[in-house]
Amino acid sequence: MKFSTSLSKNSIFQISLISFASFCGLAIIPSSVNSTILVDGETTTAITQQIEQIQSVQELQAKLIAVTKERDRLLQALKTEQENHAQTHKSLTTALGDAIDSLARQRAGTEAHKGKKSVS
Repeated sequence: MKFSTSLSKNSIFQISLISFASFCGLAIIPSSVNSTILVDGETTTAITQQIEQIQSVQELQAKLIAVTKERDRLLQALKTEQENHAQTHKSLTTALGDAIDSLARQRAGTEAHKGKKSVS
């Protein structure tokens, strides 16, 4: 069985765009054979314009490396933010628990003091 390996420039562009967007974690909706739509229309236009300016595989590879680095940086920033959020949540929960315990002790002390006064 022999497969044809000749693809049109448009097909290669679409495959590259789909692969690139998928690699970057973007949702892709194929709308027809000749076009592809990303979920956000303005983003799609901007990305498409940038990709159309790429003239060589080397430029595409450089862009892919840059996007991958930015994605990794953003993922690390998100991870750090999630860890900070979890720590803040833990600290606030502890502070709230301490405040409730303190209030309970204060109320218990006040009620005990009232009980002693009523006995005397």
